[in-house]
Amino acid sequence: MIIGLMTNEEILKLIALKVKNERLIKRLSQKELAVKANLALGTLQRFEQTGEISFSKLIKLSRALDRVNIFETFFDFEDENLTLSYAQFKEKEKKKVKKRVFKSKKDDLELW
Repeated sequence: MIIGLMTNEEILKLIALKVKNERLIKRLSQKELAVKANLALGTLQRFEQTGEISFSKLIKLSRALDRVNIFETFFDFEDENLTLSYAQFKEKEKKKVKKRVFKSKKDDLELW
């Protein structure tokens, strides 16, 4: 099978089939896997039928099936050329969090 010749839809369905096979090998029902992955049952059912799923939900499924390491072969996390270490990335993410400012009703009344 040459994946490069497949359409996007065919690739998505192939990934869904691989996930379904892994679920069956582990003897998990759709409901059990959905609970383990913290996903709605309908999300898993739709994915297995159509291949449609968000990347973050695919990662949740991979974790629930103890297969999250499959992403290591695609994404080289040990690449020496990465500009940020994981610790630096987490620190940068903390700084991005913005605090919400709530206006009081008193402030609104003063504008009238």
